[in-house]
Amino acid sequence: MKRHIIIVLSSLTVIATATVARSLRARYVCGVVADFLYASLTPHPTPQRTSAHPMQYLVSRPEGQAEPRAIVIAIDGSDRQFYGFHAAFVRARRDLPFVLVTPFVLSNGGHPSRSSYRYSDAVFEAAEADPLQFDTAGVIAIIADMRTRFNPTLPVYLTGFSAGAHLAWSFVLTHPDRLAGAAMASANFAGRGIAAEVSSRVTDGVPVRGFVGKADSRFDVLSDQWRAARSLALKRGHSDLDRVVVAGAGHSPFAREVLSYFAGLARIDHSRP
Repeated sequence: MKRHIIIVLSSLTVIATATVARSLRARYVCGVVADFLYASLTPHPTPQRTSAHPMQYLVSRPEGQAEPRAIVIAIDGSDRQFYGFHAAFVRARRDLPFVLVTPFVLSNGGHPSRSSYRYSDAVFEAAEADPLQFDTAGVIAIIADMRTRFNPTLPVYLTGFSAGAHLAWSFVLTHPDRLAGAAMASANFAGRGIAAEVSSRVTDGVPVRGFVGKADSRFDVLSDQWRAARSLALKRGHSDLDRVVVAGAGHSPFAREVLSYFAGLARIDHSRP
């Protein structure tokens, strides 16, 4: 009798676990669909250009008349769906007082398609010659413009999705003084733009969170890359480097999780569901 009870309880546990897993997966899929619909139905912002660099970007200020309290720069992955990616972060932001910026970067994996950009031929060819250098200089120019436009004391947060994390990790490790925090989502890392030797260590490291979906088909590969990036960051003096595994999620930019993390760093109440 006792053995039968154990078998029944074990079976119920398996069923309950499977049900929870399915519901988490369903929630993730619904979120992806909602982001797609929101992007499809929302008017696209007009790309802007920095004052000191050819970099173009999308920008959305906080809802209503809210005073901005931080700048969030979000780097898209190799799909280069810049407008949809930006819209996903606008949807996830809700009432958070963040200025959201999505740059038209070229270093986010593979060979960039000319049709994904509105740069002149001369600018595009120059950017292609050294995409990481072009993008790094462009992000620096964006930070300067946003602080001039809104507030020179605003903290800057950076997030990189998938292949967009090549630039995000490079920026964290080479320009940590310009950031108040960073988040890597389903992030790639190959050490691009980063010298292997450590010539100096930072005194105040950049807090970094990695977000990855447990159902991501590249979970093991991304885990290895996270460990490599974290090891290098630790050697350079960064210490607040944790990773969050999101149950049921696949390859995602985790816009809501990333912005909630930044809200915590900025000490902004984000209790609204």
